[in-house]
Amino acid sequence: MTRSAKESRAAINTGIQAGAVKADVIAVGKGASAVKFGDSPAVNEELAALAGELRGALDHLSLQPPAREAIEEDLAKLDRAAKERNAEGAKTTLESITGKLKMVGVAAQHAMELAGPIMKIAGLLGVPVPW
Repeated sequence: MTRSAKESRAAINTGIQAGAVKADVIAVGKGASAVKFGDSPAVNEELAALAGELRGALDHLSLQPPAREAIEEDLAKLDRAAKERNAEGAKTTLESITGKLKMVGVAAQHAMELAGPIMKIAGLLGVPVPW
């Protein structure tokens, strides 16, 4: 194999070549991400506080009962995802919450009040902010 062919082949390799790899989490390839959650009580307490902050912000909104119930279901899912250290579940649930808020036409003046807790929860769980 010529040198340029080897270089070309190496340039498209996005894998890992190793004899042994020891890691708690690993992500390989374009756009890959990996998240490791700590089991510290401080993280759990912070997440519980942020969920409470988000609930408090939602309580100030005048949502119709069906919308409030749907969002409460999502908040329960978010609690479960956090307890199970399920980053993908947390990401999906945050996306669902923000999507439902958009659907019911939450006024722009409330956006910042809600954005703070959502952004903090996403950061704590290592998932992208869902907007």
